[in-house]
Amino acid sequence: MTTITSSQVKQISDGRAEVTKADASPVLLLHASGASHAQWQSFISSQSQTRQCLAPDLIGYGSTQDASDQPFSIDREVALIETAVSELTEPFHVVGHSYGGCAALRFVQNNPSSVRSLTLIEPVLFNLLKSDRYQAEWEEVSKLAEQHQAFVNAENFEEAGEHFIDYWCGAGFWQSMPFEFREHLKKLMPKVALELQQIWVEPNFVDELKSLAVPTCLIQGAMTRRPTAAIIKILSKTLRNSELNTVEGAGHMCPITHGPAVNDLISAFLTSTERGQTHAEKFSAENALHLTVKQFQANGA
Repeated sequence: MTTITSSQVKQISDGRAEVTKADASPVLLLHASGASHAQWQSFISSQSQTRQCLAPDLIGYGSTQDASDQPFSIDREVALIETAVSELTEPFHVVGHSYGGCAALRFVQNNPSSVRSLTLIEPVLFNLLKSDRYQAEWEEVSKLAEQHQAFVNAENFEEAGEHFIDYWCGAGFWQSMPFEFREHLKKLMPKVALELQQIWVEPNFVDELKSLAVPTCLIQGAMTRRPTAAIIKILSKTLRNSELNTVEGAGHMCPITHGPAVNDLISAFLTSTERGQTHAEKFSAENALHLTVKQFQANGA
């Protein structure tokens, strides 16, 4: 695997992007639907002096074109990820946002011994909403997926893009984007439809997640949509070794709109995991520090 030692991201022929430093454990970064490895540029820049960052383009994005004659599946996405990390010789961190979070979780389930920690930023695990308790949230995302598929079937990629982007980013966001970028995103809408189809056929595997012991950081935007808020809630209650962080004022696209805050949360979690600090220990340490500061102030120092 070709590596570089500056903060510049180098695009590799098979879709991998990499920055190399060996002071800390490597981290694998998986982007959202309609994005590419470039989504992680600011995080990679912030980490380039301390750790190796691997940011593959998922199938159909960036330089990773789908040349296979096999039907699309998340398992094929995972196979691509396994190739991207094949030269790593030590356990590494995994970070995934949105659809990248779905791929990240599947990868971790398949390769638990390779993973040091998992960070999920609003993963669109809509299949976890398949229950009576979350019927309203399930119906909301069902309408999203059905309408998106209808637009794609009709080859109306402009409407597909506007419908999808405005759902996640707010009404009118699509029209506010530069024309050239909208044209780029329109070409990606069929792949988005395939991703939604794959998520839909997945069973509700929440019971399987109860045995997942990998330290996990959950990140959500305080202003996210109801379905993703419900998914994070389910994961927080189910994953036995997890912590939950909320980014105030942010929505689903918080890694992009609130990059510095999200980057700091990820970095702090990776560091605490490498120190062998559990979530409970981290909380106790932070609480002890807070009490010490209060006592110091109370004594008039």
